[in-house]
Amino acid sequence: MTKYPLRCRNGSSLVEALAAITLLCIGALAITTTGVASLRLETGADRRSRAAASVSTRLELLHHSGCLSSSGTDSALGVHATWHTAAIDSIQKTIDSVLITDRLAARPVREVIESAAPC
Repeated sequence: MTKYPLRCRNGSSLVEALAAITLLCIGALAITTTGVASLRLETGADRRSRAAASVSTRLELLHHSGCLSSSGTDSALGVHATWHTAAIDSIQKTIDSVLITDRLAARPVREVIESAAPC
């Protein structure tokens, strides 16, 4: 017979507790990373949406103003636009260059939109 009989232990060992804490920390880090990525995508989508609405409104106004050559710049909330219009053979051609800057993005995004409409 042994001097110390085996007995059933209730509870967790230190190694099990450390493993559980490690897994919990990895899960919390994954959730945080997902939140940051989601915020970055949401901010970029908001800026692109704002830029699209601005370009759409500007193109509509320029096409309704007749065959006038014009150019200009516009800047609001991280969206910088430069546009040029020219009347060529009774067609109004518009080129709108939009630069979308975002502090969470690695670099700014440039979109160039070309439009043509009859005068």
